[in-house]
Amino acid sequence: MTLRFLFEKDKIFGYVKGPLIFSLLFLIASISLFVCGFFYRYMFAFSCLLFLPSVLLFVTAIRGYKRYGRKITVDEQGVTVYTAKEKAFHCYKYNKYNAKRHIIKLDYAGGSNNRIESFHKECLVLYRNMELYEGMEYRDYWNDKNILIIQNPEAIAEVEKYIS
Repeated sequence: MTLRFLFEKDKIFGYVKGPLIFSLLFLIASISLFVCGFFYRYMFAFSCLLFLPSVLLFVTAIRGYKRYGRKITVDEQGVTVYTAKEKAFHCYKYNKYNAKRHIIKLDYAGGSNNRIESFHKECLVLYRNMELYEGMEYRDYWNDKNILIIQNPEAIAEVEKYIS
């Protein structure tokens, strides 16, 4: 059993790469201005103002990786989801969940200007105690244990071997 990402790698690192690069640039700038700020108090104040956005961008990058960096293992019993730190999160047994391909709205940070853009993609959804509806968004269900949305085509093919 190998760990596979729930989402395609390029989509995952699109979320993390932009905010992480900007947070590091802000952090380096604020530290350099902080050092210079010992001599000029205005630079010290400006470095403190730069430090807050760097921390916020870093937290955004970490939250994006936690949400989209989850991995799964697939076997004949079901799908086990792991957190980004590879700790078991939840096990989805095939006999307790329904499986269906469904169009899901996903957000993606990337592209030419690193903006967050939305797109719709057919995903494999394992669900119970609910009905799938048109216009479902991944961000509404990413931490719900009654539903699992798999976007990675390799992972979908592996799961479909066992459910069909």
